[in-house]
Amino acid sequence: MLRITRCAGADGALSLRLEGRLAASDLPALASAVATHAPRAVALDLSELRALDNPARAWLEALIASGARVTAATPFIARLLGARG
Repeated sequence: MLRITRCAGADGALSLRLEGRLAASDLPALASAVATHAPRAVALDLSELRALDNPARAWLEALIASGARVTAATPFIARLLGARG
């Protein structure tokens, strides 16, 4: 189960906190959450993300490669994504 918490920054950026397990079935909701923002205006807090499947991993990797920032992540998730946080 995934919980997505949205927070708008003062500069129009979008901060998303993902909690739980991210699966392919969650990607439409997540894509909808970021659709109105440029990837570079998206900050991801993955500190409470516990697991993700391969499609979700690929989607997050593509989002990060497009400019989204990881602001926090567990060591396990950071290692999976090659991200710092």
